Amino acid sequence: MNEGIRRWALPGVIAGLVVALLVVALTREPAQFDAGTPEGVVQRYLQAISDGSFETAFDYLDSELYKDCDATDLARHTPVEPFGATLGTSTWNGDNAFVEVTIQFGVTENPLEPRSASYESFLLTRSDGAWMISGKVWPYFAWECGENF
Repeated sequence: MNEGIRRWALPGVIAGLVVALLVVALTREPAQFDAGTPEGVVQRYLQAISDGSFETAFDYLDSELYKDCDATDLARHTPVEPFGATLGTSTWNGDNAFVEVTIQFGVTENPLEPRSASYESFLLTRSDGAWMISGKVWPYFAWECGENF
């Protein structure tokens, strides 16, 4: 009987560790990036959209580039279904930065298996010391409201 217990002890410990790590991974809060970085700006922009705070989200966009648009344009093109986002690689080059993002749709059904995903690249420029999202941005809405696109 002692040999039977020993034989199952190691797999039991490993299974317990896997379960504990899975619980920690699924319950921990996502990383918060500094608001003064390109990653932080993209994170706050996407969080504002997710929360339905379209005025706040719109404030992260380059005001000159989106001068013919407003927050209602952004709201009209935001997906109705819940989404999550994972920030990937970032590259900075002086006053320009790119932040890669994976946007997962249908994440509330099963966070480990989203229904679909979109891979986006956010271009940011630094103006007056602050990073602003510029270029065509997810969700794509500017084609409807301005001449700059």
